[in-house]
Amino acid sequence: MIPVAGSAYTYSYAVLGEIVAWIIGWDLILEYAVSNMSVAVGFSAYLQDLCENLFGFHLPNHFAFPPFPAPGGPAGWFNVPALIITLLVTMVLVRGSAKAPRPT
Repeated sequence: MIPVAGSAYTYSYAVLGEIVAWIIGWDLILEYAVSNMSVAVGFSAYLQDLCENLFGFHLPNHFAFPPFPAPGGPAGWFNVPALIITLLVTMVLVRGSAKAPRPT
């Protein structure tokens, strides 16, 4: 029996089996990770632009850009603002799901 509030994983598990559901589950995790990273890099660019225009604060390129940039873009060692933004959003989501009511 398939639950009413299912997902792609639940549906594939019920219809196609455990192996296909496992592959789809990992595919969903990788898809979410890639989309989160691209959004974090975009937010990082906005945050850096805001800090530079409002406060005159500019991070060094080593800490402001990803190690594998788009062609023609600046390269860095690690995108620290993207990491901070991702950690803050993760903390908000974890705290929110911890406070959510549990089903009885």
